[in-house]
Amino acid sequence: ATCSENNITSGNDSILEDMLLLLDCLKFQKNCIPLQKQALATLAAMCESTATARDLFHTGGCLQYVTDLVKETESPDILQAGLYTLGCATEKNVVSQMRLCEADIFNKL
Repeated sequence: ATCSENNITSGNDSILEDMLLLLDCLKFQKNCIPLQKQALATLAAMCESTATARDLFHTGGCLQYVTDLVKETESPDILQAGLYTLGCATEKNVVSQMRLCEADIFNKL
């Protein structure tokens, strides 16, 4: 591998690691709406920044978790933050868009 390929791989690993840490925050702070909103906002910002982040959001399991969170939450604030995050994560990402077009997603909406 070339030096630039190693840097790209390292960068992707770092993005994925950050996303997984934020996902853990969402999982373990279920009773803290402000922390959940902050984690979702950070995930959204990461997804807005690069296509790589949007791809990793899907492949790293974040898409499924945030989708489930949106479907299950009773909090309007988490619902809003979750939907915004999903919007950022699916922009220009056909695979993720297709996942959100399944019927079970629309039951909540």
